[in-house]
Amino acid sequence: MPIPPTSCTIVKSFYERQFMTKYNYKQIAMLVSLFVEENDSNAFAQLYGLTYNKIYNYACYYLKDPYLAQDALQEIYIQVMKKLPDLKEPQLFLSWLGTIAFHVCYDISTRKSRTELSSSELLTLLNLADVHDTPEEHCTRDARRKLVKQAIDSLPLLDQQIIVLRYYNDLTMEAISSACCISLSSCKRHHNAALKQIKKYLEEKE
Repeated sequence: MPIPPTSCTIVKSFYERQFMTKYNYKQIAMLVSLFVEENDSNAFAQLYGLTYNKIYNYACYYLKDPYLAQDALQEIYIQVMKKLPDLKEPQLFLSWLGTIAFHVCYDISTRKSRTELSSSELLTLLNLADVHDTPEEHCTRDARRKLVKQAIDSLPLLDQQIIVLRYYNDLTMEAISSACCISLSSCKRHHNAALKQIKKYLEEKE
């Protein structure tokens, strides 16, 4: 999955003002090193204790469901425990944790049938589908859904977040710009660029 040069954008969008600035990076890095180098379970417990509340709040905000947020929290820290030895720079733990949180919440949101993005809806939005088309004239809904997900996955991380928050979570552009800590005009610019990229991807695949 491509990541833009500003790979911490997704983290800044939620953590910069209310999460990352409150922590001692040296302490975090020390705990990461203790866990990785000495398999110190107490160090991991401390990392969890320092971060789980904000991660849970992020999952609640993203998924809009406290029960799904609990599932996400468990999955996030399972991945953290498995992948932490691969983290090359311990001082970047918070940014890395935020990226994992986003991907887990993104995956869970796409599995929520009640909020799942309709691929035909997005195709219509992109003027790629005629509302009078018959199933025989185009691919099936499942195939379209898969293709749309592939298109979204091909986007830079910030653009993915904007599309997911807009079409999976039904947030307004104003709410998305606030969540991402970017201006409304910048949010709209990323949104429009993402839609163009999705349209291009789908046109190339059809």
